[in-house]
Amino acid sequence: MLTIINFIVIIGTFIAYYAIMEIKFQKTIGKFVTKTKVVKINGEKPENRDIIYRSFYRLIPFDRISFLFTKNGIHDLLSQTKVIKDSVE
Repeated sequence: MLTIINFIVIIGTFIAYYAIMEIKFQKTIGKFVTKTKVVKINGEKPENRDIIYRSFYRLIPFDRISFLFTKNGIHDLLSQTKVIKDSVE
């Protein structure tokens, strides 16, 4: 039982971190460092649901290796988002 609770807490924290940071700032700590941000495919600011979907899609097991084959991760393709250089700091 404790293992299931631990799993839920870890996954919840993971999703909450990405969702909160990207909804509020359009970026995570790593994106602040690299001066990038998340936008919709058309360049507009993503809606909250886009970011929440994007956060959940990060849980796809092979998402990390998708960068070997494409510029954007699977989570970006599925959520219709992309990461771009942030021109405003």
